[in-house]
Amino acid sequence: MSTKNGRRGYTTNPDTPYGQNGNNAESNGYRIGRMTRASDITIKPTYWAWASNGYGRIPVGELTIVAGHGEAGKSTFNIELMSQITRGELPGHWFGIPRDCIVAASEDDWEKTIAPRLIAAGADMELMWRFDVTTHETPDGIPVSLPHDYRELEDAIAEREAVWVFFDSIIGAIDLKKDANHGQHVRAVLMPLADIARRQDCVIIGNVHFNKNTAAGAMERMSGSMEFRNVARAVIYLAMQEDGTGVISKQKNNLGRSWPSLAYDIIEVDVSEELGITAGCIRIMGETDADAAEIINRKPQKKPSSEVQEVMDVLQDMFRDKETWKAISAKAALEKAGVSTNPATIRKAMDRLRIRSKAVYNVGQKGVNHYVWTTKIEKIRVK
Repeated sequence: MSTKNGRRGYTTNPDTPYGQNGNNAESNGYRIGRMTRASDITIKPTYWAWASNGYGRIPVGELTIVAGHGEAGKSTFNIELMSQITRGELPGHWFGIPRDCIVAASEDDWEKTIAPRLIAAGADMELMWRFDVTTHETPDGIPVSLPHDYRELEDAIAEREAVWVFFDSIIGAIDLKKDANHGQHVRAVLMPLADIARRQDCVIIGNVHFNKNTAAGAMERMSGSMEFRNVARAVIYLAMQEDGTGVISKQKNNLGRSWPSLAYDIIEVDVSEELGITAGCIRIMGETDADAAEIINRKPQKKPSSEVQEVMDVLQDMFRDKETWKAISAKAALEKAGVSTNPATIRKAMDRLRIRSKAVYNVGQKGVNHYVWTTKIEKIRVK
């Protein structure tokens, strides 16, 4: 037994395990301590499954969490990215190489929801796979259950060389005997899942909902234990603004630099006119100054007064087909509609509808030429 700095049981041989009191680790059962020099560790780069404008957003070989309220479009967002993967069109590591993707769903119905959304997003349906588990008692299949089905999941990934696995939702995939609010239980389930992502060099991504605790910040409002956030190497928030525009923001990105938020909207697409089937499809519009966490943290507004609501109704009609009005023309339209023209009332209505007042200047002249009211999202760069 060697010693170093007077401590017993520390071996200078990096290949020799050590155990209690410096004895061979056999005395400690199957657990054997191991030392590896940092100089013997080969560093590896991080590859990004989704990367654009110089920013890496979703890492390859890691676990990613997407969180947001219901109706924010979390599943639609994932389906859009997977659809681009199947076409080889998602900017990132697999751009130009169509690849297989897997969906493990425990909430939405495949026939009525997931498949129509995939078609609406333009997915190559030959490269999209539904993953579930069959048993003697359930030959028609049941949703995946973790930690029971790791081997089946990894075999499926390896068989298809799939590069993207989407859990919708990841909490719904956890066995009921495991407490999703208990940190140790959640970590024990997620860590092997992250290991599968690393071994198979793929993305594993799961949806998490927000709870209704308006007193807490966005981070604390993610359903389940904080370990969902801690284990994941990337966490993305989705939030909807009152004007119907969505915001995608980085909440955590351990392996890369911070990236700017993206604005999006959700449009309805005809999937089958014959069957009358439509499905939502997400459209990413460009960068925005808005932040999803700030939107989520926002306190619910009180119901507007009848005067403010009347002004809001008129403004909504005005801005439905025209996103910018001269202020003088907008005020005239309100007056013609017979609603309140009190400046404070108008301001409250504009704030609720995210209508901004902006000054317009003439080049080479001093002072404001006129003001406009606009619903345009600032700093949008349409791709």
